[in-house]
Amino acid sequence: MHTTYYRAEGRSLAIIRDWLAASKDFTIKLQTLRQELGALSVSHNGPQTAFMFPAQADLPKHLRRLRLEGHGHLAVPDLRYKAGRELDARLSEGKPMDHRALTIELLGGLHVLGNREGNLWLGTISFDLVGDDIVIEVPHLGDGEPVGDPVDAVKLKRSEYWQMKEALEDSDDG
Repeated sequence: MHTTYYRAEGRSLAIIRDWLAASKDFTIKLQTLRQELGALSVSHNGPQTAFMFPAQADLPKHLRRLRLEGHGHLAVPDLRYKAGRELDARLSEGKPMDHRALTIELLGGLHVLGNREGNLWLGTISFDLVGDDIVIEVPHLGDGEPVGDPVDAVKLKRSEYWQMKEALEDSDDG
């Protein structure tokens, strides 16, 4: 799949910097909650956050084990209990927008890139931190055009993107 590169500026830069700051704060919060619960680790994937415990650990009453194959060590808030609902509320506070919402904010929408065997491929962005710059990577539609242009961003040639990366590597070597 082809990609078009953009240097984030103006509003796109502000959106991504705000998202990065919110993500950092949320990660710190998750680690604090992990320690409070005595969990080994924490996993956050979009809508759900789960805490990993040893296989035979007794869980606090307000947590329940996930009953998915291969996930028997993971636990989530049990919403049947007040403490579980409170933990769930704490997990929701300050949660950064997910990747799809970030893409919508930057591009003004999501675009379906393809559909094979019932699986939709959505054109979500990614980005690369290159020194002080943020480079937004936008996938292409089937017609070869990017799924959208990030607001206020400057389109880069592929060679310009790689020059930025190489310049950073050269400055690190010096």
